[in-house]
Amino acid sequence: MSDKKTLPRVVIRKRGSRFQSLSLNFDRRLQISGTNSDVLQDLIELADEWTSFAIASLGYTPIISSAGFGLVDHTLDNSVVDFLRKEAIGYEEQSGASPEETILSFVLDEGSLGHVAGKMRTTTRMLMAAGSIRMAHLGALIAEFDYMMGRFLKICARIERASFFDPSEKITIGELSRLTSLDEVIEARISKTISQKLRGSHHELIDWVFSTLDLFKDSNQTKSAPVIKDFLEICQRRHLFAHNGGIVNQEYLDKCQAAGHKLGDLPRLGQRATIDDRYLRRAAARVYLTGYFVLQIFAQKHFISEHARHIFGNLLTTSHDFLEAGHT
Repeated sequence: MSDKKTLPRVVIRKRGSRFQSLSLNFDRRLQISGTNSDVLQDLIELADEWTSFAIASLGYTPIISSAGFGLVDHTLDNSVVDFLRKEAIGYEEQSGASPEETILSFVLDEGSLGHVAGKMRTTTRMLMAAGSIRMAHLGALIAEFDYMMGRFLKICARIERASFFDPSEKITIGELSRLTSLDEVIEARISKTISQKLRGSHHELIDWVFSTLDLFKDSNQTKSAPVIKDFLEICQRRHLFAHNGGIVNQEYLDKCQAAGHKLGDLPRLGQRATIDDRYLRRAAARVYLTGYFVLQIFAQKHFISEHARHIFGNLLTTSHDFLEAGHT
């Protein structure tokens, strides 16, 4: 009888009720043979990892988004409302515009206004803090995209090295002092190029990938596709919240219009942009599709003649994974 340790198994480690880690003792790596088969194998595995992340994001976005507001709702019910009832000299409760809505109104004595105002400022900040969970999730989506693109570009450079450095650029004395071969110089130049592209804007990154890797005959038409347009708006909205408190500025409007959005479809200048549950789910889908689209097109450009079975097989597997997870 085989030793049970050699059988395929999944191991989950927990401490108390907390999940710590998950590990497998088996591997499902593709066995692809042929020219640059290791590159295609890494591309498909990256596509599978990216798909798994997208399915998880779509599944957990509502939970992540509602967690902060659920905590605030609980606090409002158990703390703020009780506080106001004690401080108020009058209290009214009536139905709102919908059956689920209730309007609470508290009449206050002037002597308690300062105390109540302080409590309400804290409550307002609680609501803003809960909203920051959504902002953080949007930022995490873009961060994962950047990480995936960095891995993708390193794979691309293995078969398109010339696209990642300028062969006419002179080698400096500093490079010669710390690098021991021409290959090391080239690898350093490639790493520098990838790093610079990832630090730039996403509009510039997408433009560079489409044009430099020659993925499309008409890259301008491809960049105007709805998914790419929406992806670029998502990146700009994330930038708004990271650097301008979510207040729409002229830079956001200009860059979104440059990506192909109409001014009338965007939030107005000076408004605070919103990030709700629906926007987050849509953002997760658009960020995923943009990354997967680029991965697939690169694979098709270089490997379709020899490995169509593996490439289109990945498309079918990906579709099945989304359907199995309850997404379309």
